[in-house]
Amino acid sequence: MSKEEFEKAHSWLFSLVTDPEGKRFSVAKTAEQRQYEMGEAMKRTADFLAFAGHPERQFPAAHVTGTSGKGSVSMMVAALAQGMGLKTGLHTSPYLQMPTEKLMVNGRPVSLQEFADLVYAFRDLHAKWAASGGPYNQLRYTEAWTALTFMWLADQGLDFGVVEAGMGGRLDPTNHMDSEIAIITNVAFDHVKSLGPDLVDIAWHKGGIIKQNKPAVTGVTQPELLTVLEKEAAEKHARLYALDRDFSFDIHDPNTISVRAPFNSYERVKVGPIGRYQLGNAALAITALDVLIGTGVLNSPINTGALANFSCPGRMELVSHDPLILLDGAHNPHKMKALVRSLQEAYPHKKITAITGSIVNKEVEDILQVLVPAVDRVIATAPNVPGKPAVDPDIITHKIQQISELPAESATDVQQAVKKAIELSDPADLILITGSLYLVGEARELWYPLKG
Repeated sequence: MSKEEFEKAHSWLFSLVTDPEGKRFSVAKTAEQRQYEMGEAMKRTADFLAFAGHPERQFPAAHVTGTSGKGSVSMMVAALAQGMGLKTGLHTSPYLQMPTEKLMVNGRPVSLQEFADLVYAFRDLHAKWAASGGPYNQLRYTEAWTALTFMWLADQGLDFGVVEAGMGGRLDPTNHMDSEIAIITNVAFDHVKSLGPDLVDIAWHKGGIIKQNKPAVTGVTQPELLTVLEKEAAEKHARLYALDRDFSFDIHDPNTISVRAPFNSYERVKVGPIGRYQLGNAALAITALDVLIGTGVLNSPINTGALANFSCPGRMELVSHDPLILLDGAHNPHKMKALVRSLQEAYPHKKITAITGSIVNKEVEDILQVLVPAVDRVIATAPNVPGKPAVDPDIITHKIQQISELPAESATDVQQAVKKAIELSDPADLILITGSLYLVGEARELWYPLKG
């Protein structure tokens, strides 16, 4: 199949975006309106999934949410499950370069042909559903992605699946899945307009993925937030395993941890070159599988060696050594703090030129407050994301000038920004591209171009 045919299928899927210009981001909405819209998305998705024969019920799975690390934890859980000999499906969101990255089995993304066949099968079923006379007749883009993901995973003959939530959890369309375990990485400020305004509110949304009589694990340690998750678990008769209470881990070096999980201990586990901030994610992933084994859901021992060569595209990813260029998709203050700590440990004496940009619904100023003191120069640019307008790079440079005397300038796109960064940096400096997974995905194309 040619890439043009694949793009035709993806274009049809993208046609379900109701606001391709992203005008919704400039429309003021109350918290009640946002909750209502998310609730309607859940109802539409539920109605379609019932019509489709409930594909979301046809494979055992882990459901992963959290403010930071949910993508990495999802990939780690999938790698560990695959290392146990299980045929493992994985859904992550968003993708960096190609939509096929969101759908994987045993580490292999869905092929262009498979993806097109999947989209057309979904399109045909969607048309029948729309004509069936039910209360709804069209899914939105995110809902459609969720539905076709479940359709695809159900058709793969999986032993186990791992599904990353898109936003929040309770009112995310992926939450129609009756997962065997819920994994909540952490709770911090992100998507505040939809999930907030307070951390307790965000925790309530994350805790919504806990299922009736099914275990959950979390890296949340703040007492007031853990209370929210405990209340959710108690109402659902679910056992919640919490970090520093039911499991813990020690860091021996930037690539080695020992984990004391609820049922077993895992000594000196090697984790691939992914950045110190990812080691807690590895501990959480190991603990989740330990719980599934300890509660009898899975019966193979964990092969922790599956993490030895683990890597995460777009997370502390070195794409060039001369000059030294690092990609990391930190896109909220919590992620940025973790990135800065890892940079200070890994490159303590490097001058850093940061290339950054953001879509408009992010807390740009809060992110800059963390990033700017840790770097020596910033070049602001704009990610190109259909349906999600970018913050004007000049606005970013203005915000930087308000909080620092750091040199800052703008570039029209990431390619121009990289060119500027190389020209302005010394050969011994580090160039960091961060602030948005979308921006990182565009940048990654410069070193790993997609083949037609």
